[in-house]
Amino acid sequence: MFVHKLAGMGRTQFLPFLVYAFTSLKLVAYYGNYMLLLTKLNQFVDNFLGSTGAGVGSLIAEGDMKRIQQVFWELSSLRFLIASFLTFALYHLMDPFITVWLGEEYILPRSVLIVILTNFFISQFRGTNDQFIFGYGLFHDTWAPVATLAITVAVALAGGYLWGLPGVLLGDIASSITVISVWKPYFLYKEGFKMSVKSYWKNIFRYLLLAVLSWGLTDAVLCFLPLAEPSRGYGMWIVYALVSSLVFLLILCSSFYCCSAGMRSLVKRLRRK
Repeated sequence: MFVHKLAGMGRTQFLPFLVYAFTSLKLVAYYGNYMLLLTKLNQFVDNFLGSTGAGVGSLIAEGDMKRIQQVFWELSSLRFLIASFLTFALYHLMDPFITVWLGEEYILPRSVLIVILTNFFISQFRGTNDQFIFGYGLFHDTWAPVATLAITVAVALAGGYLWGLPGVLLGDIASSITVISVWKPYFLYKEGFKMSVKSYWKNIFRYLLLAVLSWGLTDAVLCFLPLAEPSRGYGMWIVYALVSSLVFLLILCSSFYCCSAGMRSLVKRLRRK
């Protein structure tokens, strides 16, 4: 665990230095505005869902694999839904909010926002896998955090040299996809669940498809609604945020309930409570 924590801290702390090395100080400040909002949002979600960790440990101790899988997919579907909703909202609302708050000159290029939100989405969704990995005490893959740090730095250096700020941030995405999104689920299923990881990827690709379709349908609906530009003021921003978020949430929740057994199971559990 010490190796995991140390490498994770190094990855988090070293990236801002690379951002500064390949960009201007002004761009670092602009990037900091975005990260300030994302950090606070991350903390809110972690505080909201982090309390389920103790229950996961107790569940694993019971050893009922059918129930473990049921709860795993309940939490995974909930995490994926929250991650999709927040990513959609931030993509549509962050730039207008920065414009209203600080001014249009503080807006980062759209490519940077996409890279930031991709990493944000992965960091949100990985929470369920991390909880079950902690529950099983699976920390002996000490090469994984070292590889994560190495991939982050190597890709950030190469990407920063070629593309500047977006290239630096690609280092985080490269390590998140290769180690966190691919290796960690395989490791959990192989060492923890003692099952094939195929069922995991089948559900994950289904969730991705549902999120993409819901996003596209919401954008189509918003085109026909007479909404004012959200960057014109706080009032316009609030109205646009409420309408766009509610439309997407309604479509996303409906599609998840219809197509995700984990979400249906979670809704039934909440109704019983």
